[in-house]
Amino acid sequence: MRERRVVNKILRKAFKCEDFMENALVAKTEGVEGQRSLKVLDERRAKLDLKSVMTIHFGYNEHSKGYRLYDMDSKKLFICRDVKFDESDNLLHIDENESTDIENEDLAIKGSRTLHDIYNRCNVVVSDPVSYTDANVVANWKAAMYAEINMILNNGTLTLVEKPSNQHVIGVKWIYKTKYPHSPFREVALEYLKTSLETVKKLLNVLMRNLGVELDDSKIGSLIGRKTVNMNYYPTCPNPELTVGVGRHSDMGTLTVLLQDGVGGLYVNVPGDADIGKKGEWVEIPPIPGALVINVGDMLQILSNGRYKSAEHRVRTTSSKSRVSIPIFTIPKPTEKIAPLPQVVEKDGIAHYREFLLADYMNNFFGNPHDGKKSLDFARI
Repeated sequence: MRERRVVNKILRKAFKCEDFMENALVAKTEGVEGQRSLKVLDERRAKLDLKSVMTIHFGYNEHSKGYRLYDMDSKKLFICRDVKFDESDNLLHIDENESTDIENEDLAIKGSRTLHDIYNRCNVVVSDPVSYTDANVVANWKAAMYAEINMILNNGTLTLVEKPSNQHVIGVKWIYKTKYPHSPFREVALEYLKTSLETVKKLLNVLMRNLGVELDDSKIGSLIGRKTVNMNYYPTCPNPELTVGVGRHSDMGTLTVLLQDGVGGLYVNVPGDADIGKKGEWVEIPPIPGALVINVGDMLQILSNGRYKSAEHRVRTTSSKSRVSIPIFTIPKPTEKIAPLPQVVEKDGIAHYREFLLADYMNNFFGNPHDGKKSLDFARI
């Protein structure tokens, strides 16, 4: 743990942008990250130039064979296979007399993240104990149980006696439930979620009718059976050009409801077959007070046999203000079978996507590097 703190400290000195720092730590490596390495220069160097340059080893590249190296002089990260490691001088060496500024080192480094991380890391889950054994090892729950028993005794509700040898004792079960103080924010948040989901149902009904398809409430419910709410925070970055808040991708689900602040930074790639200008260009979606952004997801594109296109988008950070966004992802249940709707296929004369189990699509979606909308190739015929 202490070694990781020192690595983080080195990286903070090496980079000006926190977002780029975490990107350098993402790769898993069997070697020693933070170790000095020598990059062998290619044949284009001049005769009297150095034959190698000192760099820092940041692990292995995920997409090609080679080491990920950081040049302290040029402030650039690059991939190279011709490397010699200086194992005698490891940057992970700790000087016991040197202050490691532990309070700051323990802070999470924010930066470029995987889509799986985005979908899951921000979900807040409170896990209550399910048995006495679980609760008895947690100080707060143990104190709460003693307080409950003492209250019962003080009120004279019952009297503790020795267990009679000839009587059967009826067992009891503790119910553990975290109690939250009343908060106006909680009520507002729950009302927003409820209203957003009702809006999604209405939008789906309208979109389906536009295709000439009538879906009952149970089918609509199955297409948005899983709801995920994220709260995404994008810190300011001194060098936004060096980082990506979220890389180019399309949402996996059916529809996404996005509430964003007034900072901006959301960009959408205009499809080449769109009936509007700027085809193939990235266009910023400026925040409008009181308005929500609705993204079509991959599942709706497949269900409509390609008539509705999932939105390829990305997020850019800024150097002036941090950004907050709250997306609500509506996704079919993993056990749901997804395929183009028969009514649409009949009109089109051909199905552009095969039938599949959503769980299989999810495994492919989260198990491979994302590059725009290539995840749809999993279902494409």
